Amino acid sequence: MNNTRGAAALAGAIALIYAPALTSPVIYDDAAHVRDNPAFRLPFGEFLSGLISRDYFSFAAERTYQPAVTLFHYASHSYPLLYRSFGLGLHFLNAVLIYQLARRLDAGRRPAILAAGLFAAFPASTELLNFSAFKGHLFAATCILAVLLAVIEMCADTKKISLPFKICFFLILGFLSKETALIAVALSFLYVMLFARSEARRLRDLVVAVAVICAAYLCYRFSYLTPPRSFPKRFEYSSLESLAFYLRTMAAPYPLCLERTLPSGPWWAVWLGVFAAAVWLLRRSKEALFALAWIVVSLLPFLHLIPFSNVSPVADRYLYLPAAGLCLLLAHLIGRTPRGEFALAGILVIWTGIAAARNLTYRSTRAL
Repeated sequence: MNNTRGAAALAGAIALIYAPALTSPVIYDDAAHVRDNPAFRLPFGEFLSGLISRDYFSFAAERTYQPAVTLFHYASHSYPLLYRSFGLGLHFLNAVLIYQLARRLDAGRRPAILAAGLFAAFPASTELLNFSAFKGHLFAATCILAVLLAVIEMCADTKKISLPFKICFFLILGFLSKETALIAVALSFLYVMLFARSEARRLRDLVVAVAVICAAYLCYRFSYLTPPRSFPKRFEYSSLESLAFYLRTMAAPYPLCLERTLPSGPWWAVWLGVFAAAVWLLRRSKEALFALAWIVVSLLPFLHLIPFSNVSPVADRYLYLPAAGLCLLLAHLIGRTPRGEFALAGILVIWTGIAAARNLTYRSTRAL
């Protein structure tokens, strides 16, 4: 963000919203997977051997491949204030990247700032930011945004030879943080198809490099590594119901909860219908279609297309990256006029209040 005062205001807002939770008790997944993880008490050489072994999942007590996060927690697991503050720093960086992305998508300066502010204050992100055990989503989001911005810059500038290396570096780092880093490839493809199709031929070498990285990663992750243990109970839910739940929660991120189930009834058809209508009405706007596609693409790993086991079939933390698409959409649709900016500011105030109140809850284990 070029405006130093704007960046300072954004950092201050994040600090103000999340300050109450910085010294909250270590509970929930942070207790078992971070504070009390036996792997973090090993000598570094023994820990490193387990980190790169075929038995990573049993060694690290994880069900997703995130060695970069495991290494981070090895160094910081005894210092909750440190790993929480680091997470907020990454969240601030991601908000700045959203600002830059909004500007690249032709949003004005003030709508782009509001998009970054909305992303920073999105209430459902409190779960992800207050539990370091979920930091893989945060690490991966940073890498995904960095890859996408580098692809956009590469489409616009043929002279920067460092960009392909930057894209490959952040893609690999994303894969070492969470499997969801694959979203970077999908979003980059969507951008090129919508905004820079004439540049597709020039990106052939990059496409080959990215394909090799993805193939090597997928083979290593799903063929070489010993699969993780799953919960004995598996949840089988309709992908459309899960998608509708996330659309509803993005539209009205309240109430928030750590463990969720899907409500019964045909409610989900209403939200899918609203989303389909939005796609139809906005079909002539490339920016709006990109933002709508962003929401769906970034939710794909969490829609049970491949059945997975978890305590909850849906979770607030999975909305972290989809919320960026919503914020970009709002900035494009209603942030281009003074009245629209006023409306976005109103949403920002409401979201800030909800997020701040939720963070106060984290100070009490009983209340949470």
